[in-house]
Amino acid sequence: MKKVKITLRPGSPGKKFYLFPSSEALYVWLCTVERCETIQIPDIEELFLEPGGFIEVELRGFEYTYEGGGKFRRLELIRLGKTQATSNASGILVSTHKGWVSGGLLPMKHYSDADIDARVLREGESKLDLATLFGDDVVGGDDSVDIDVDEDSSDDGDGT
Repeated sequence: MKKVKITLRPGSPGKKFYLFPSSEALYVWLCTVERCETIQIPDIEELFLEPGGFIEVELRGFEYTYEGGGKFRRLELIRLGKTQATSNASGILVSTHKGWVSGGLLPMKHYSDADIDARVLREGESKLDLATLFGDDVVGGDDSVDIDVDEDSSDDGDGT
């Protein structure tokens, strides 16, 4: 599963990210912005990454929209854990979120700008266990179940 860690660059006051409730809502918003128009999309979740915090994002799936002339858009379904430092206790506060983004809204590759650094994580580098935070079922190597069955010795298998 592809994972990315996003941190703020030194001196950045913070960065907003937006998660869309559906791929359709994201697509409509992207098309509207491209035409330099405005639109109100309900249920967009706004996240603010503060200094001292980080975000770990996991790609869950994606959809492509094809618009003719060879033009297409990739819309990505993600889930993430956003951390923020606590002021009166040790440790961090973690919140979980999921939604739809595109590469320009939240990078899922190595990327850097004036506010953020995004880095693709390799296996084992993640600080957050998103599977536990989202309550995924644990998948073990052995799905078998032991059942004790008392066999009646008088039953010869023919039902009599």
